[in-house]
Amino acid sequence: MCAYKTGALARMSASIAAIICGADHIVVSAVAKFTESIGVAFQIHDDILNVVGGKLSEGKGGVGEDIREGKRTLMVIHSLSTSPSFSSSSSRLKQILDSHTENQEEIIEAIKILEKTDSINYARKKAT
Repeated sequence: MCAYKTGALARMSASIAAIICGADHIVVSAVAKFTESIGVAFQIHDDILNVVGGKLSEGKGGVGEDIREGKRTLMVIHSLSTSPSFSSSSSRLKQILDSHTENQEEIIEAIKILEKTDSINYARKKAT
């Protein structure tokens, strides 16, 4: 999803800039690919900040806003894929995400599931 959202915005912006500057097709393609990667890495880091907290997440709706909205981030996808679909952790994470909960205890529970499955560290490594 990151590639079709944040990555696409970065890719198109850089492509247009390269075209305006008169770059050839090879350069435009290279710039597009490079900036898409940066856009995806940015989005993954933004998703991580949303669950680990800090001042940046406070200004964007608070810790766990993505969980509250039920977003299937890379961390969630990883967590669900590393836990068998019938496991209690996997089922509980899906339940919390699908409920769009405002309950902070449930949001913290979902974050703990992401930590237990090492999904936050997995996302960090992917974004680097």
